[in-house]
Amino acid sequence: MRIRLPSLSPFSIRARLALVLAATALIIAVGLFLVFQHSFRSGFVAYLNDSQRASLLELAEVLSDQAPQISDWNKLLKSPAAWRRALESARDPGGRGSKTRGDKSRRGPGRLILLTPAGESVFGRPPPDTELMQVPVVVEKQLVAFIGAPVLQQVSHVADRVFLSSQVQLFLLWTLLAMLLAAAFAIPVASYLTRRLQSVSSAVQRLAARDYSVRLNPVINDELGLLAVHVDLCAETLSRYQSQQQRWLVDISHELRTPLSILQAEIEALIDGVRPLSIESLTSLQSEVLMLAGLVDSLHQVSMLEEKAQERVETMSVREFIGFLQTKLAGVGSGNDASELEVVLSLPPEGATEDRLVSLSLSQLEQIINNLWQNTRRYTDAPGHLQIELSLKPSHVVVEWMDSAPGLSSEQLPLVFDRLWRDEKSRNRALGGSGLGLAICKALVESAGGEIVAAHSPLGGLTIHIKLPLRRRQTAEPV
Repeated sequence: MRIRLPSLSPFSIRARLALVLAATALIIAVGLFLVFQHSFRSGFVAYLNDSQRASLLELAEVLSDQAPQISDWNKLLKSPAAWRRALESARDPGGRGSKTRGDKSRRGPGRLILLTPAGESVFGRPPPDTELMQVPVVVEKQLVAFIGAPVLQQVSHVADRVFLSSQVQLFLLWTLLAMLLAAAFAIPVASYLTRRLQSVSSAVQRLAARDYSVRLNPVINDELGLLAVHVDLCAETLSRYQSQQQRWLVDISHELRTPLSILQAEIEALIDGVRPLSIESLTSLQSEVLMLAGLVDSLHQVSMLEEKAQERVETMSVREFIGFLQTKLAGVGSGNDASELEVVLSLPPEGATEDRLVSLSLSQLEQIINNLWQNTRRYTDAPGHLQIELSLKPSHVVVEWMDSAPGLSSEQLPLVFDRLWRDEKSRNRALGGSGLGLAICKALVESAGGEIVAAHSPLGGLTIHIKLPLRRRQTAEPV
């Protein structure tokens, strides 16, 4: 079947990834620019205020040094003209030689204000609602005046504005350059990620076309690499399933061919008169038909259990489980072949059989025991030994079914639960079988949420390890 894929949107994932990366870089760059602009502007204003305070301190020190030249400070404070001359003398320290202070390149405060010690304005008027920066003028340890200037709230000087504007423009240029570099980087990154996604998409398309040989073999341990690992695992599982399905069809054909051939031969013999029509001939035909019906029923049961078409909600207590196991083993071991097998059953202590539930019905447990018993009876050399050990764990019950020789190789152990699998060489069957008994056991145990595995037996044969979960009676929830 050819799968029709929808056409791709013109706005591909590569374009979306590139756009997302570029947009992220743009948002970061714009945010950094705005933060820088605000931070640099406020920092520059703080720098100007610090520079202004330093100028005021230097001016106050010069005025203190010129105190001998000022005969009357009270007159100076009352005469703005005298204050202006003293200020010009302080700002022009020429002729003072070694007394020159400060950095001549520093611009002094632009708007000076002279205040009396009581805070009255003598020279200059402070702007309303403006914080005033004040520096004391001390002469011979006596406060004679305050000089001050308004605290700057923004850049007002032309030269300062030009400097601030140039710095902002320079950072804006670097921001634009960073955005271009981010966009140039986003495109190849998006292309790289898209190529990896396309390889996964191609692999999935090949799987949809039933080409299970595809493998991505990722070498990068990231999310896309994990996705590729899962695709490889899916391909391996589908390939194994396909092989099992093909072998299943071949095995079914083989199993059905023999009884059908016998039926065909006997019917032709009856039609040609080679064999007379009698009760014996009809009984022989009936036995072949019954064997075919049993095989078909077993196949149907395995398929239904593996697909979980039968929802089992029946449970039994641990006490009932142990009692039924004892009774059933006593019954199956009482046939003509009972003397050929020595059966040993080991049970947990009486106190350990507390009232908990196993998610199996009596009919399911009976079928599991029957299938295991038939498998042991057919494939164990006489005189054989069978040891069954049952143990209780906090959350599950464990059954160990161990028989004597012959055994299986390590390569054959995983195959014993395959449908229609039989080992004719190492475990010769005396009475034959359909090869579905252990497959049905596996399906029944797994439908109950349990586990079943095969291993080598300490008695020389095969061990079937069954683990079934326990549930509490009140809530029927797993322990």
